[in-house]
Amino acid sequence: MTSLPMELVIRAKKGEKEAFNSLYALVYEKLYKLAYYVLQNEQDAMDVLGDAMLNVYESIGQLRKEEACYGWMCKILINECNKKIRHYKRREVPLELVEELPDRIADVEGAADVKEALRKLSYEERLIVIMSAVEGYKGDEIARMLHLKHSTVRSKYRRSINKLQHLMEGEA
Repeated sequence: MTSLPMELVIRAKKGEKEAFNSLYALVYEKLYKLAYYVLQNEQDAMDVLGDAMLNVYESIGQLRKEEACYGWMCKILINECNKKIRHYKRREVPLELVEELPDRIADVEGAADVKEALRKLSYEERLIVIMSAVEGYKGDEIARMLHLKHSTVRSKYRRSINKLQHLMEGEA
């Protein structure tokens, strides 16, 4: 997970535009990647990131814990991603998977195998795996962001990883 300079967060909370712009520059790439992983579409990721950052800008004064700023931004971004997905009325989101998932998912021969396996996971399963394996969030953090119980996130993560492994081995 990413930790942001407290001084910038505090200044941004006080309404300093320069401080907010500096925060934005620090988180842009990671938040864009998260949106892209979730939505699997470059333009949608850019749109959602813009909407999320506008929301962050307008409500940063309400942030209670400065040290949780990045997680709070991610939660807002994920909520915006969910809005975008609802907007598409459950149409299938194409997966054009990025660079590579960390080895924690499985020993993979190629990114195409990962892409194909991830396509077969549900949106929620894919989101939990990406947030944990790629973004490095802990189960309790994911649970708070997705409004789920910690035990639910743990079990869905385990099932999703097992499902991925079976898919990668050609067993599913």
